[in-house]
Amino acid sequence: MVDIKPLFPEPTIKTARFWRHKTVGLLGGSFNPVHEGHLHISNRALRKLPIDCLWWNFTPKNPFKKDIKTPPIDERIAQARTIVDNPRIIFSRIEKELNIYRTHQLGAALHHYFPQTNFIWVGGIDLVDGFHRWENWQEIPSYFPIVFFQRPPFKGSIKRSILRVNKTLHHEFKLPHLPSDYKKSHIYWDLHGKTCIASSSALREAQQR
Repeated sequence: MVDIKPLFPEPTIKTARFWRHKTVGLLGGSFNPVHEGHLHISNRALRKLPIDCLWWNFTPKNPFKKDIKTPPIDERIAQARTIVDNPRIIFSRIEKELNIYRTHQLGAALHHYFPQTNFIWVGGIDLVDGFHRWENWQEIPSYFPIVFFQRPPFKGSIKRSILRVNKTLHHEFKLPHLPSDYKKSHIYWDLHGKTCIASSSALREAQQR
């Protein structure tokens, strides 16, 4: 069992003052279960982005996985503690605290409760093809810069994505070094380096066999 002590306190509305003037990466999901793909993207984000830490935002429920039984957040976090070995990865129940589960809701809430914290939203390229199906997806880039890291199905997803043809968004294919260089309504693409094919869906299917 790993159970590394995190370097920062769990983010809540009450601890918002602590997060002032920090730059935080956001990785959201059901984490059901946590797998090497989550760790790969997280560690790459912590190496490549100018962030103090990365919040894992455990969503109360996934609107695209209604037929899948999702364990309680505390149970999922307990499982994550046995795997995560980076103290800059911070487990967050903020969506549960605020009774939300949509990314645009999270953006609005963080803008309201953490006005002096800089956020960079992080995801895998495997999310790109379906991003336009997310509720109020056009609002999401207005709340924070977005960084997509390499994940199967790789670069073909970019050309097919509605994100690339949206004229209100700016695209960068080189990651800046300074927090101030990451802009809202900008999408940054990290297309190089190793990737990891692990997925929660594959793990759940293997567990059911």
